[in-house]
Amino acid sequence: NNYSSGSAQAQLPMHSLKQIPIIVPDSTSLNQFSVLWEKVFIKKEMNEEQIQTLKKTRDTLLPKLMSGQLRVNEFKD
Repeated sequence: NNYSSGSAQAQLPMHSLKQIPIIVPDSTSLNQFSVLWEKVFIKKEMNEEQIQTLKKTRDTLLPKLMSGQLRVNEFKD
């Protein structure tokens, strides 16, 4: 906000853009981030696959439960 101007829609003029410092990480930091991010991405993909499996299971079981075709016994400790 300190660099922007304009009344209806904030704009960032080129001279203000040139004043904003940009930090460029070294290759070691980039590699460490890449390894970390890859783990996060893999976990996200696994979660999405699990969600799809759970949705299919729900869509298969719910109609059977609602119609009484399938019953669930109470669990006892």
